[in-house]
Amino acid sequence: MQAPKVTEAMLTPKSFLQIYDDEDLLLENGLIKNEILEQQNEDHPMLETCIVDHVIFNGSEITRFEATDVIFTNCDFSNCNFSEATFYRVQFLNCKMVGINLNGSYLNNVEFKNCLLNLASLNIVNAKDVNFVECRLAEASFNENKLKKIKFEQCDIDKMAILETNMRNVDISTCEFESLEAQQELIRGMQVNEQQATYFANYFLGVKIKLI
Repeated sequence: MQAPKVTEAMLTPKSFLQIYDDEDLLLENGLIKNEILEQQNEDHPMLETCIVDHVIFNGSEITRFEATDVIFTNCDFSNCNFSEATFYRVQFLNCKMVGINLNGSYLNNVEFKNCLLNLASLNIVNAKDVNFVECRLAEASFNENKLKKIKFEQCDIDKMAILETNMRNVDISTCEFESLEAQQELIRGMQVNEQQATYFANYFLGVKIKLI
């Protein structure tokens, strides 16, 4: 995936609230740090070429959010509604995203690294070149998605629901789970490790594999 085209040296310190100063709700070239923005309510704000660090958006309704060349680090998006978002060349690093709603979103060249995404809603998502690295996605829903070049690396995906989503060529072999909700016809071609293959054989066929 392509990394965001932004460095701290090219930015000016700004507040996220300055986005409301623009008629089009656009904030550009901003270094946004250490803000508490809980319960924000806005439709179609736009961030371009920004770094957002240690900002709390907890419980906000920010629908149709657009972000291009943005890095979010150590932010709290718990229980936020980001439905129908558009993220292009965006990184989420060490973010808390429990219960976030990203339904109907378009994700292109997006990375989630060391993020807490338990109970997240990632449904009806169009995702291209998206990486989940060392994330926790326990009990997340991942349904009715269109995927291209998706990676899950060393993630906790226990009790995740993956329905109506073609998982062909998606590699989950480094991930951990005790149970997973999936559909047999849509995980064909998914890459798994030996333990996971044993789980799916038992889950779909009732076959118990005896290792010798």
